[in-house]
Amino acid sequence: VAGQLKTFYMRRILRIFPMYYILIGITYLFTPSTRPGLWWNLTYTSNFYLIDKGDWAGPMSHYWSLAVEEQFYLIWPLLLFLIPHRYLKQVLWGSILCGLGSRAVMQLMGASYLSVYILTPACWDLFAVGGLLAYMQLYEGEKLQIWLNQRAIFLGALALCIFTMTGHLYLPESLDFMHQLFPKFFFAWFVFWLLGRASEGFQGGGGKFLQHPWMVYLGRISYSLYLFHNFMDGFFLGVTFPEDPFWRFFMYFAGAVIVSTAAYYLVERPFQRLKKYFPYRD
Repeated sequence: VAGQLKTFYMRRILRIFPMYYILIGITYLFTPSTRPGLWWNLTYTSNFYLIDKGDWAGPMSHYWSLAVEEQFYLIWPLLLFLIPHRYLKQVLWGSILCGLGSRAVMQLMGASYLSVYILTPACWDLFAVGGLLAYMQLYEGEKLQIWLNQRAIFLGALALCIFTMTGHLYLPESLDFMHQLFPKFFFAWFVFWLLGRASEGFQGGGGKFLQHPWMVYLGRISYSLYLFHNFMDGFFLGVTFPEDPFWRFFMYFAGAVIVSTAAYYLVERPFQRLKKYFPYRD
C-alpha cells in the first residue's frame, strides 16, 4: 500500500508541481498584485483565500480548482485503501450525494456564493462521478456500455446544466437555488458519458473532431493552457488586445497556445519523462 501511494503521489507531483511553482515564482517577481495570495497558492489552499477575501483575486483566481484537486488527492487515495472493496461503490454513490447535499446545506445556511462554489466538499460529487466511471470500467464493463449507449440521457444532462446555469436570468427568485445546486452536478454526468465514450474511441463526426491533430495537441498542452490562460489579457505579457471580440479572442487564444507550448516543451515534458522511475505495479 505504501509503495502504491508513493507512486501515485510522485507521478502527480511530477505532473502538477514544476510548472505551477515556476509560474508562482514568476508572478511573485513581476505581478505585485498577486503577492497577498502567495502563501495560499503555495499550499494549494487558494479556495479558502478567495472565500476569506469574499471575491475573485485577479489572474490567479482560477487556481482554486487546482487547490480543490490537490485537497482531494490528500484524502481520496487514503480512503480507497482504508475502505473494504465491497463497499467502494456505495462510498462513491454516497460521495456524489454528499457533494450535492453539501451545496444544498450551505445554501440553506446562507453561505456566500463563493463558498457554495469552491469549497472542497461542494465539489466532492464531481470527483466521485469520475471515480464511478473508473470503477465501472474496471469491474462493470457491460453495465457501463449500457449506460454509455443512453446518449439522449447524457445530452439531456448537458441541457439541464445549461438550463440551471442560466436559470437565474428567467426563473423566479424562489428557484434561484438551482443556479448553485445543479449545474456542476449535471455537467459531471455529461463528462462521465463524454470520457467514457472517448476512452473507447468516438465514432463519426465527433470522433474525427476529437482525434484531429490540433485537438490532440491542445489536450497535450492543456495543463499549461489552464495555468496561463488567465494572464493573457494584457496583464502578464503586457500586450494590448483589440476591442473587437473576435480578434480579441483570437489573440488571447493564440497567445495562450504559444506560451503553453513553450512551457510544455521546456518544463512539463522533461519532468513527465521522470515518471518512468515510478511505474505502477500490480
